[in-house]
Amino acid sequence: MQAQQRQWQEAQQSGHVSTTDVDAWRAQLLGARDEVLAEQRAEFAELEQQLAPHTVDGELAMGVRVLLDAARQTLALGNLATDSLRELRDTRDTLGGGHLDGARLATQQELLDLERSARALPASLVELDPLIAQAKARFAQGEDVDLGPLWTLLERHMGAAALERDAFDVRADTVIDEYASVRHLAGETTQRLGRLADSLRAQRRLGTMSAAARARYGQTLVEAEALLAEAQAEFRAAQEVTATFGQDALSGLLDVFNLDGGDAPDPLATAVPPSAPVVSAPGEQPQAPASIGDLLAGLGQFGEPPARSTAAPETATPPALPEDAWLVRGGQISSGMTDPGAAGVAALLAHAETLGLRRLDMADAMSVWSARRSDDGWRLGRAEDWEALDERTGAWLDGA
Repeated sequence: MQAQQRQWQEAQQSGHVSTTDVDAWRAQLLGARDEVLAEQRAEFAELEQQLAPHTVDGELAMGVRVLLDAARQTLALGNLATDSLRELRDTRDTLGGGHLDGARLATQQELLDLERSARALPASLVELDPLIAQAKARFAQGEDVDLGPLWTLLERHMGAAALERDAFDVRADTVIDEYASVRHLAGETTQRLGRLADSLRAQRRLGTMSAAARARYGQTLVEAEALLAEAQAEFRAAQEVTATFGQDALSGLLDVFNLDGGDAPDPLATAVPPSAPVVSAPGEQPQAPASIGDLLAGLGQFGEPPARSTAAPETATPPALPEDAWLVRGGQISSGMTDPGAAGVAALLAHAETLGLRRLDMADAMSVWSARRSDDGWRLGRAEDWEALDERTGAWLDGA
């Protein structure tokens, strides 16, 4: 169950969990809890019968009745009574050995409280587990034990956990604030970062956290900080491209994608040689980006300086291309289905190549685009969203 829970948590962070999946997982958890609850009720009935003689009179009677009542009410409400049953088992075993009186019953309860508190702080168990085991062994032999030093150690670990939580909250605030500066970028990196920022907001609002919750909080922070660094690098790359292109180059790009609101020139006039006329499907129009920010958003990494293009041997067999995929060389489509939008992007790739770029991720009003450069030119793919692009052409874009 724990392994499956981790799988669901990973799927949730990647955005691949549906309502149906959540309902099925909840039903499975409820079924497992009902099975454990039935087992605990049966165990309680047996313990209650075994401890009944010790609830009639004597200085221990009141303490035993309190323990039984606490477990009984917990189980009656449909909740698990794991800790209460453990305490009842220890009481039964100690009473059987004849070592228990009123003071020792209080010590036993304190020892169980100490153990329960330590389990809530896994980092403390390395130091406290051996000491608690020694105290329990001495107590079972009828010796008196001093739990003060153990509580002092536990309090030290509790203070460290509180400081860790404060540090987590500060890091979460930083990620959430910095995400606001890059959230306008298109691309899978920003989308994933947005989902993690939402998770951090929810975790930030939680009160006291269990050990598992703190571990998830820390893992979410690590992943979010890595994605934030990647998104900020893409943002700086986009700014650098804007400064490097200059007004003339940007004007040319505006003409290619008709971003200036004027009459759109035919992108095929410059992207395809005159000897290769292009026939577009009836009614098919290239989808233009909503803005130059969308065009340059999600710009990828800078690579090595551009290598000189070398013409492929005329005898080479063109590779089979996935759907909505093209090979681009010298700003022109060299292989792939005729498409006006792809021709416009191909012209853009010629500018990108002069800057030494090796990857571009872009989005327009209808589609997302990704291009990867190799020694033979560019590989260009298009899909309706980033997930579909990765499934359809991701491996091919990476060189497979």
